[in-house]
Amino acid sequence: MKRLGLPYTARKAPAVSRASDRRYGLSSAEDAARYGYHLPPKASFNPNKGLSTTTLIALYGRSAGIDGKADPALDIPARGCRGEAAESLDADHRYAAGAEIASGIARRSYQESVEDSRVREAVRRWSDCMTERGYTYSDPLAALGDERFLDKGISKREVETARADMECKTRVGLLRTWFSAETAIQKKMIAAEPAELAKLKEVHTSKAAAAREVTGRD
Repeated sequence: MKRLGLPYTARKAPAVSRASDRRYGLSSAEDAARYGYHLPPKASFNPNKGLSTTTLIALYGRSAGIDGKADPALDIPARGCRGEAAESLDADHRYAAGAEIASGIARRSYQESVEDSRVREAVRRWSDCMTERGYTYSDPLAALGDERFLDKGISKREVETARADMECKTRVGLLRTWFSAETAIQKKMIAAEPAELAKLKEVHTSKAAAAREVTGRD
């Protein structure tokens, strides 16, 4: 954008809840009380609000279908400055082998944690706690995936179940136990791949720095 002589500062998107925040089922008592098992609604965010037509076309490219025209003399990249920046970041900061190792650790550590004796005991106690309150679930993910709670609407029963879920998790220390067990497993796996993961960390650090430079944000 600077190359084209157009002033632009990227807007910071609000934080959103991610599926990874529910690795062990619900993890927020506040969300449970407000939304049951549903994810909190995404905050309204329009990164293009207030931008001129020329700026939008420069960002996304002339073929992006944006109403209006930009100065034909501007040398706008085919996919716009946004696309050009994304391509540059991906091309210059990629380490597929390390990324595959990291994703494998994330997958296998969870699978192993499920079989950890401390986790199994905590899950059993959580299930017993739920049964005492009138809810029958073998584990937290069974509650999270209950088909009755998959509709768009949030029912009273869903909220009551979700609140009981979190109360039982707190009572038996399930989240703390599970996180601790998986962390220990991950540390062992990470220790087995020191060079590859150190290189991946360098790539991520470099990419983050490059992204801050591209967007003009600290």
